[in-house]
Amino acid sequence: MERRPSDVLDEASGDRGLALSNRTVAKIEKERSHTEEAVAFRKVLHALVRHKLVALVIMLLTIAATAIYTSIQPVLYLSAAGVLIENLGRNFITGEGQVVAISGDAAKAQCILAESAPVIQKVAETCGVRELASGATLEKLKARVEGQILYLEALDEDPKRAAMIANAWSAAFVDEMTRRMQSSSLYAKTYLDKSVPELRRDWIAKQEALTRFERETKFDAREFERHPTRKRYEDLCAAMNAKRLEIASLEAEKEFMDEKADSLEALAETTRARSDSRIQRLLLQLDNGRARLREASAKYKPESPEVAEIKKVIEDTEAELGAAFGRLGVQVYAEIERMRGELHSLEKIFQEVSAEYEEMKEKAAQYKVLSSEAAIAERLYSELAQKKSESEITSRYEFSYARPWQQAREASRPARPNWKLNMLLGLIVGLSIAVLAAYGLESIDNTIRTGKELERNLHVEVIGRIPLVKPEPASEEAVRFAHEHPLSPVADSFRNVQVSLEAMYGSRRGPGKTLIVTITGPSAMTGKTFVSSNLAYSFAKLGRRVLLVDADLRKKSLSAAMNRSGRPGFAEILAEGTWRSDRVSVEPGGLHFLP
Repeated sequence: MERRPSDVLDEASGDRGLALSNRTVAKIEKERSHTEEAVAFRKVLHALVRHKLVALVIMLLTIAATAIYTSIQPVLYLSAAGVLIENLGRNFITGEGQVVAISGDAAKAQCILAESAPVIQKVAETCGVRELASGATLEKLKARVEGQILYLEALDEDPKRAAMIANAWSAAFVDEMTRRMQSSSLYAKTYLDKSVPELRRDWIAKQEALTRFERETKFDAREFERHPTRKRYEDLCAAMNAKRLEIASLEAEKEFMDEKADSLEALAETTRARSDSRIQRLLLQLDNGRARLREASAKYKPESPEVAEIKKVIEDTEAELGAAFGRLGVQVYAEIERMRGELHSLEKIFQEVSAEYEEMKEKAAQYKVLSSEAAIAERLYSELAQKKSESEITSRYEFSYARPWQQAREASRPARPNWKLNMLLGLIVGLSIAVLAAYGLESIDNTIRTGKELERNLHVEVIGRIPLVKPEPASEEAVRFAHEHPLSPVADSFRNVQVSLEAMYGSRRGPGKTLIVTITGPSAMTGKTFVSSNLAYSFAKLGRRVLLVDADLRKKSLSAAMNRSGRPGFAEILAEGTWRSDRVSVEPGGLHFLP
């Protein structure tokens, strides 16, 4: 079927429309991402401004810590000696006999050789620095290649010794490279070619033995430390030890009770006797009987019936108390037997778990041996394979040698510590921590600061806002501020609040309306005293009958500001339970006040 040109045009326009739509969506998504990034940046900036003191303290502390850390670092001087590496080959020599640059593999091999143990050992012997031989200061030595120049850098507290170590390192490297080039015989190459495959096969065989052991025994070394059997074994050990301690404690208590069986006073001091209500009741009866006996002995003769009766009661109580202590001993013995039975049961379970745990320990020991053998085989294979690769790299050239190129000189300025770099890093880290801390404080801060936040969080309607007055007036002036400054923005704000309240509640009939004023801070310009008094004056000016009550019985700040402190008022009315209009005073502007 043939396609008309119009069909092709329609399809093209449809594809073009789809492309335009995709570009529009991409543009919208890009603009949205830019907007979100701008909003996030504004939030972070707002958090930094809000918590600028915390951010400044964090940055100062971070910079101070960086400065202290930098100041306690040892001062090190850097000296570098240069060695020229020449690799000449039959295929690389031009007609003029110039030397071409060495390859990347050869440069890496030279760095490995420069940092090898024989070279460092020779440097230590030459300079008399034992720390180099032990490897303690190996981080102070660094080899790097630029073109055909191998730079051997040494760091030390003494600039003279740094230069001496760098020059000794250069000489040791030249000697070691010359010796190795001379000793790279056919026998060494044959030995490496034969040994490396054998070591590889040995490594693979031991690795397979380790894998086969894991598969057959289903042993997992990572799960061994937190295996349920091990946890149960440890729990049983702890439980058995606890039972043994309890049995020992009970046996000691039983032994004490057997020794003091004839002494009721000693038995009464035991912990178990103190917690037995029956024994405590009998002891109380015995004490009362003895007190009565003393009183009766003072009044009557020893052979009188009254004294004899009390003695008979005391003897019966002592006999009953002795029987109670006997029953207590039987209880202790029964508890000891019960504990021993529980311990015996735990020991049986422990024997089963112990056998399983010992089997796991044996598997862990076998796994450790096989894993160690595989690791050793891998290390031997890696070392000889590296030597073989170095031999193959050096054998690509006709001959290769090194000669000193640049002698190390004594440094005039220290290389470490780097104050500029450290302080810059400290500033960046401090700024990052300050931003995170400010953003975190801002995210957990639920303080309400604006009317919109109040409406959003508390679901209440804001009917007015009262601006602050700077400077803050005295308390006596603050309570009458709207009355004495009727043209001020504060008075206008109170009138707006009064109009809103009139619109909400003023048209309703019935008893008078009561407004309770409370606040979150003690300041005179933001407190209950300021708001309630000025709002009352605003209502009174419009002819409303307003009674302002100072219900703050603790501070009485409104009464003090109105110069009515000390007069009877609201507290006395509450105490008397009777309303008295003579306690109310009339203030300027027609405001009634109850102190």
